[in-house]
Amino acid sequence: MDIKLLTDRERALIKIAEQGNNGDTTLRKVDGQISHVNEIEANIIDKYGKSGEDLVKSIGSGTVNSETGLKEYSWLTGWLSKVTRGKWATKGFKERQKSYKEPGRITKEGLEALLETSKRDLGAEGSIAQGRSQQLESIQTEISSQSEQLADQTEQLISSGGFATSGNAQNAMQTALQNQIQGANLKQQQIDQEATDASGDIISALSAQKNNILATYLAATDKAYSGDALNALNAFIEEQKALQD
Repeated sequence: MDIKLLTDRERALIKIAEQGNNGDTTLRKVDGQISHVNEIEANIIDKYGKSGEDLVKSIGSGTVNSETGLKEYSWLTGWLSKVTRGKWATKGFKERQKSYKEPGRITKEGLEALLETSKRDLGAEGSIAQGRSQQLESIQTEISSQSEQLADQTEQLISSGGFATSGNAQNAMQTALQNQIQGANLKQQQIDQEATDASGDIISALSAQKNNILATYLAATDKAYSGDALNALNAFIEEQKALQD
């Protein structure tokens, strides 16, 4: 990108984006407000619109960037703002040991929120599966309507042309029906692929956000996090990956 070719507004936006913290170097609208997000979150918002915004909002911090005045949705920013409250990070080792419950609780809640939000999009009852079902129902309705129209047209041809043309009319209808079915099959394959791609994108983002949470906990406590919340999230991720195969 040639910076000389950019407009003043585009240069200003790039400058603002660069002031994001902890990887939040991209700007997107969240709840109608321009906000700092990371590249993974930006991709989710671009692909899934309002559902993507809700996912980013649920797992991000929503704190205000002191330099730009915009909200930022980095998990890392929100987590650090909580674990450093009361000068936790500057305490001595023994004092920090006593304080592990606080970052542990925050991490647990973050992992649980990540799992809950992801379940709204993934799985048999998730928005992706429901959207796929609605699209397939729409295709089925369209085929039924077109089949009825073909049947009516064929009947009119036979009535107007007499018995001699009934064979030709029937053959034409069969050919048209086969073309409709082939077109519907192609649409279904496209819908299935789009659903698979969407699920894959969310699984990748889910894994990345989980790793960010765990890395932050490790950096702050010098301990690897473990617990039921992490086990449940890992099990859900593996289950969704298996469905992709």
